[in-house]
Amino acid sequence: MPITYSHSKEEGLTIEEDNSAALELQELPKPATITYYLALFSESEMKKTVKQWKSNNTFLQLKLDFKWDTVKAQFLMKVSEMLRPKLIDFNAYDFLWNIPHLQVSQMQLQMDGDYKFLITHTLKMKEPVVNVRIEARIAKKGKMNDSGTEHESSGNSSNSDSSTSADVKCVKKKSKKMSRGSKKNKEMMLNKDIEEKIKLLCNRWECSKMACASGSAHCFIHLENVEHFTLSHNHLAIWGATWQCGPEFADLEKPPNHVKFNNVHAGQASKCSPLVQQHMAEHNQAISTTPIVNFNLPPELFNTFCPPATKPASPVQSTPVAVTTNSLLPESAMPGPCLTLSEFCAAYSLSDNVCQKLDDNGYMGSNTISYICVSELKDMGFKHSEITAMKDAVRRWIASN
Repeated sequence: MPITYSHSKEEGLTIEEDNSAALELQELPKPATITYYLALFSESEMKKTVKQWKSNNTFLQLKLDFKWDTVKAQFLMKVSEMLRPKLIDFNAYDFLWNIPHLQVSQMQLQMDGDYKFLITHTLKMKEPVVNVRIEARIAKKGKMNDSGTEHESSGNSSNSDSSTSADVKCVKKKSKKMSRGSKKNKEMMLNKDIEEKIKLLCNRWECSKMACASGSAHCFIHLENVEHFTLSHNHLAIWGATWQCGPEFADLEKPPNHVKFNNVHAGQASKCSPLVQQHMAEHNQAISTTPIVNFNLPPELFNTFCPPATKPASPVQSTPVAVTTNSLLPESAMPGPCLTLSEFCAAYSLSDNVCQKLDDNGYMGSNTISYICVSELKDMGFKHSEITAMKDAVRRWIASN
């Protein structure tokens, strides 16, 4: 819109807008109503990620000459109907609007001036349509008021929230470092105590090479046994760690009750732990309290369970059973002369149907016909009379040799 400047002595510099655009708007026919398409987002939706937001959509038609307070009240009514919040407050929501193809970017709709700016854009349209986006502000707990109650801060206090979250993260990191440091200090103190006990053991059980046959630097010598028990670094470490648990398990003179010290005399080894002693006592008590009952039975009683010896039955002589064969050519018979299929059928008066069935199944002469079984003839579809004819032809074929 073109702007002209004028200067006067009393009022100073003033700005006068060109009224040409206002005249054009007055010439256009004013629409009666404005259609608002509302997209409402509840507080629970705003806590999700942007891709997971789901809006509650509705519409609202209001007259063009409505005041801003009336429009604001209508918006709050729709919020109450769609979202059903506990408290209805206009300041608890962000109102944004845009007009397709006319005002694409989102604009604030919080004050009367924002509403008038919206109306100036709708006057340029024949059928005014406005998209309104209503987003609930996420309420966050703030500091304590003077009255002792907490007040809630809206999403605008992002800087303070980020600073407090950063402080919390720093405190957590410091606490983790402190806990790790305390664990390391405890482990170092424990290792130092064990090392001191190992040094005492080395000084106490140092063995001279002249007296020890094994040549070891450290040996445990029992009072009742002259033999030396060689102490390696592993033995000393186990002895020191057990000694650290308490003098009832091991000390400077008593080795621990460990598998590495099994060769030490039992009288010098320290007593078992209380838990092991309890298990051993329970095991011995269970063995001692188990009743043992002995029964003496007469030998005649066992004869009832043993059946009397039976004489071996005489072997039964098996009678030879005649072996029946299913083949057209008996096993003991000699085959006849070698004939082709057509010669075989013609020589022994076989029908054309029988010859055709043999040919269809791949039988080329007498050398293959002799191996045919009766069951195979049935599978090939031979009738009973045809099977009898085949048996007669094979019999005569054998006899002609």
